[in-house]
Amino acid sequence: GKAKILQDFQYRNISIALPSAPVVVVGFENAPQVGEVFKSFPDMDSALGYLEKKARKAVPEGEAAAVVDSGKKTFNIILKADVQGSLGAIQEVLKGLPQDNIVLRVISGGVGEITENDVQLAGSAKAMIIGFRIKSGKHAVDVAERAGVRVVIFEVIYELIQGVRKFMERSREPQIIRRDVGKLKVLVVFIQDQNRQIVGGRIIAGELQKGLRLEVRRGEDFIGKGKIVNLQKDKKDIGKGKVGEEVGILYEGEGRIAEGDILTAFVQEQQRFGEI
Repeated sequence: GKAKILQDFQYRNISIALPSAPVVVVGFENAPQVGEVFKSFPDMDSALGYLEKKARKAVPEGEAAAVVDSGKKTFNIILKADVQGSLGAIQEVLKGLPQDNIVLRVISGGVGEITENDVQLAGSAKAMIIGFRIKSGKHAVDVAERAGVRVVIFEVIYELIQGVRKFMERSREPQIIRRDVGKLKVLVVFIQDQNRQIVGGRIIAGELQKGLRLEVRRGEDFIGKGKIVNLQKDKKDIGKGKVGEEVGILYEGEGRIAEGDILTAFVQEQQRFGEI
């Protein structure tokens, strides 16, 4: 904000305040918290520049979820509430959210409507703005839309906490999981040529489909990985084979397949967190 009025302890207007002197300052956009330290600047541009520099120093470059030195990610938010009591209560509850995989960082908290300064800080820190029972200035909303800053307002504390929890989970990198779909026991090896082999066998679990990835194992030993280039039954191309059927496979990949090997067909899928 801007110091529009500066007064001493007797409410007399003054132009400058010396160290340790109690003063009254009018002009803050948001009510400061008790014990907060604030700096003065010759103009608004200098103040905004300081805030942006501070945010860049505190938060690594990246998205709203940024990687920190510990290897964990942080999810950055700016928190605005209607009154000081609500702000303090929300901050305390947010501290209790599980942060084993991603750390929640409240880079700024304040009382009052969302301002352009909040949006600029959120943009520089790659943060989301979370509000509780407040309004957003029309100009601030326009700036947020142009800057790509997401603003979400809640009316109930419980919903705010659950919302932040879900946003944190969504910001996690999707986990790649493997799902086995079928197994074949190799009965005969027909052709082995560089990285392509033709083998025959019986499907002992699930089903096999053309294009699926394969893992080759000999007992407990890993032999290699590849894919099903083609699948045949009775010398005819087929799209899939079911359990109990004997099929031929054109395999492309690493490792040399031998009789008795188990070929496991699998797919790899992305598991996203916090989807609703």
